[in-house]
This record gives sequence, structure tokens and C-alpha cells, in this order.
Amino acid sequence: MVSGFTFPMNDDFGIFFSPSLYRDLENPPPPVTDWDILTLQPDPALPADGLYDAFAMVDNASLTNPFTVSFVWLGGSGTTPGSQPFTITEFDAQGNVLRVVETGQTTSAVPEPGTFVFLVTGLVGLLGWSLVVRNAHV
Repeated sequence: MVSGFTFPMNDDFGIFFSPSLYRDLENPPPPVTDWDILTLQPDPALPADGLYDAFAMVDNASLTNPFTVSFVWLGGSGTTPGSQPFTITEFDAQGNVLRVVETGQTTSAVPEPGTFVFLVTGLVGLLGWSLVVRNAHV
């Protein structure tokens, strides 16, 4: 999800994907017609990052629908993708970069609900065990 920013026409955001961690970037059709979406593959031979780029085609391009990209994760089993570098750029009508508006990192994925339930269950079990031990000593 993209939030907290208003995109005028000719602004875009790009999210970069390391060639050592990602391959086969794919995106479905744009969430709304306000955006032109481009996906470039990571290339380990160069090395060059992959790119998911969304270009605003109108002023105040809609952010109501999620932007999605699928990929093959090369980080190994037991690991998950983390945050990604991004840029927000302003272009003129001829496609020339006027300025980089912002750079940063996307937020990391939130743990799956199953992980949270497992953690809470463990904490409740420890609390119950400590109460049993405490009552046994009384």
C-alpha cells in the first residue's frame, strides 16, 4: 500500500529489488487507470536491481487500491523478504527528471497471524505454568 503522499501527474515511485535476492518480477494489471506500471527484471550479470515503477498519469492519482508485484525469493528457506529501497521522482512533460522528491525504505512485512498466535499461546502457557508452580509452594 502507498499512503501519506499525493502524486501529481508525471510523478512516480519505484521500488528496487536486488538481483541476489529476487528474480521473475511480475505485476498484474495496474490497480486503476491513473497509473502506468513498469516492471524491470533484476540482472545479476550487470549487476542491476529489478524495478517496480508506477507513473502517475493524472493529478492526484488514486492510491485506494494496493499495488502488487510477485517474485521468486532467492534468500533461502527460513528467511523472508524485508524492506526494499524506494524513490519518489518528479518528471517534466518530456520525461526528464526534475527532482527526486523522496527516498527511503518500504516497511517490512508484518509477521503472519500464525506467528503471533504461536507467541501468545507460548506466553499464556508460561504464565499458567508459573501459577501452578507458585501454588504448589504455598
